[in-house]
Amino acid sequence: IETNLYSQEEDNYSDDEEEEREEKSIEKNSQNESNKKEEKKYKIIPKPNDVITFNENFSTDDEDEYDAIQLLNEDRSEGNENGWVLCINKDDKKIYYKVVKLQDEKGNDVDSLIFYADATIDFPSKTLNKYVNDFNFRKEFDGMYKQAKILSEKNDEENHVKIIEGYYYMKMPFMFTDRDFVTRKKIWENYNNKNDCFLINIKSIEHPDYPVKDKPVRAEFRNRSAYICPLNDGQCKLYLASFFDMKINVGFSMMKSKGSEGQEKWIDKVVENIKKHE
Repeated sequence: IETNLYSQEEDNYSDDEEEEREEKSIEKNSQNESNKKEEKKYKIIPKPNDVITFNENFSTDDEDEYDAIQLLNEDRSEGNENGWVLCINKDDKKIYYKVVKLQDEKGNDVDSLIFYADATIDFPSKTLNKYVNDFNFRKEFDGMYKQAKILSEKNDEENHVKIIEGYYYMKMPFMFTDRDFVTRKKIWENYNNKNDCFLINIKSIEHPDYPVKDKPVRAEFRNRSAYICPLNDGQCKLYLASFFDMKINVGFSMMKSKGSEGQEKWIDKVVENIKKHE
C-alpha cells in the first residue's frame, strides 16, 4: 500500500511538471511568432541623398515597395558609383540613364537602359497623382495606347496600398509589330505618413485571360517606379524611374537618345493635358 501511494504521488508530481513545461513552451513559441512578425524581410538603410527619407532604418515585407525605394533612392550625383549619366539638364527637369546587363532568349548578355526623371511640376501632388493613375487620361494624352483596361482593383487597407492590374495594347510605328503588356500597379497614398506623398510601382505580371501571343509582342515592365511629393506654391516633385524592355532590336545609341527624349516628352504631355482639365 505504501508503495502504491508513493507511486501515485510521484505520478501526480510528474504531471504538474509536464503541464508547466508545456505552458512555458507555448509561451516561448508565441513570443517567437511575435518576433517573426516584427522582423521584415527587406531592410532600407537611409543615405544622405535619398529622395524618399525615413527617420530610422526601414523594413518591409513587400518586395515591390522595396524595389521602388531602392531604385528611386539611388545616388545620381556627379561622380556617383551607380552608373547614372545626366543626359538632359533643364531648369524644370533632369533626365538620367544608366546601362545594365540583361540576357536575351539565347542567354547572351545584352545592354539595356534604365531612365530616371527628376522634374518639378506646376500642379499639386494630389492632382498629378490623380491623372497619372487614370486609365482614360492615359489613352487621351498618349496616342500610342490603343487599349487600356482595368482587370482588377482592390484596396489593401492593412498596408495602405491600392493595387490595380491592367492590360495595355500599344500601336507601334509602321516598322515595328504592336506591343502589349499586363501590369500590376501599386499606389501608396500619404506614403511614410507624409501628407500628399505618393509612391507608385509598376511591374509586369502574367494573367490567364491575357496569355502571351506571337502578335502583339509582349513587352515587359521590370520596374517602373515613381515618387510624387508636394513643394511650395502648389508645385510638386516627380521622381520617375523606368526600367522596361519593349523587345525592340535597335542600335544602342538610338535606344539611349529615343529613350531619354521619351521620358521628357511623357512628362510634357502629362502636364499639357492636365492643363486642359484643371
